[in-house]
Amino acid sequence: MTRRLLTLLLIACLPWAASQVPTPPLVTPGGALSASTVRAALDFRADAIGVVRATVIEANRQRVALNNLVSAIEQEASIARADVASIAPLDDPTDPWVEAGIVAGQVARAATLNDAFAGFTGDLDNIRAFQTLLLRANEALVERIVALEALAGIDDAPGVLPLAPNEDDVVVPHVFEAGAVMRASEMNANLAAVDEATAAESVMAASILARLALMTTRAEAVAEVIEPQPTFTWRIGTVNGSADLQTEGYAIFRNPGPFEEIQIRWSGPNGFERDMTIDNPEARGTGWATALLPSGTYLAQATVGGVDFELPITYDATRTLESPDVDLVEATTERVGVRAWRIEGAAYYGARLREAGSSTTLAWVASGAFAEPSRVFEVVGLELDPAITYEVLVLAYTASAPWDPHMVAQQVDRSWALSEPFSPEPAGE
Repeated sequence: MTRRLLTLLLIACLPWAASQVPTPPLVTPGGALSASTVRAALDFRADAIGVVRATVIEANRQRVALNNLVSAIEQEASIARADVASIAPLDDPTDPWVEAGIVAGQVARAATLNDAFAGFTGDLDNIRAFQTLLLRANEALVERIVALEALAGIDDAPGVLPLAPNEDDVVVPHVFEAGAVMRASEMNANLAAVDEATAAESVMAASILARLALMTTRAEAVAEVIEPQPTFTWRIGTVNGSADLQTEGYAIFRNPGPFEEIQIRWSGPNGFERDMTIDNPEARGTGWATALLPSGTYLAQATVGGVDFELPITYDATRTLESPDVDLVEATTERVGVRAWRIEGAAYYGARLREAGSSTTLAWVASGAFAEPSRVFEVVGLELDPAITYEVLVLAYTASAPWDPHMVAQQVDRSWALSEPFSPEPAGE
């Protein structure tokens, strides 16, 4: 990428560069370090980093939207894929000099200034790390879009230059010492280092936005060409919850054309066979459960919309998912809450409210994987009967989208646990 292009991108994505005064020198060489001038210089850099951070957040929002578009096209094209990794939110920037002594009329402390520049360095490093993840996610999206273009017969899509993250460490050259003279040249050198790193991240953010816009245009062009195709996928896994382990299989399918009965046949080791007929036009999935099956390769065969599918899965019967611990934390006629404890290996959790002993779900809440020790699942806006006994079934899965119609056929283990039965208290008591 040329220096001229980098300059143009920088101008495009830094509105503060044109709308505010140029980066101010801290002091005239030989002048005094005014606390108010120091604060103004630091605030200016904080605002500039904030603009870059907002640009990166917008880029991630557009990446999510593009990922959803590509996923929808893949579903139409009956392309199976594994789970797509998500990116955690960008951390909020710090403001280390608030209540730290850099106030007009007071003397700025060396430690406070060092903390301020450490805060800038941390914010920029955080932005840089986030953009590195963003670039990797974008590369994966590019590969998926290129595959869709090949399927759609599009061979003249506009090219885009590859991007590489700027992985240089953000370093300010001077550390201030208590009792030493604070030189304007040293302060300005620190500010210049922050400005340089901010500009580099701003250029990268603008480049990512431009690339996302181009790839969105390419994905939209594919969407106009791709015709809906039949889909079929399935999963097999071990269920842990009752006294004895079970093996379950579940098929997910779709036929966008005229309805035709779907015949599904499963086969596996030791003569295992299972056949099902789908005669409900509204059905999108079906499953079975049995006593624990042996490890080995299991095959699902089906014809959906005239397309033949044969999908094998290598099943490890020794792999299980621990059952969740569940505590009832609230139970009124309007609100029910249970606490579920995190399980190692779980990627998806769901909580079903139902009458005790019933299989009918009255309300459902779900969550992806979480890092904290536990999470409370709440169902609100209820109208429960205090005379009826209820329970909450908490389920955990090893896949983040166990019912995704374009999930790669794979082993997905499941576990479950029930809350204690309860009769809800009237709300407000």
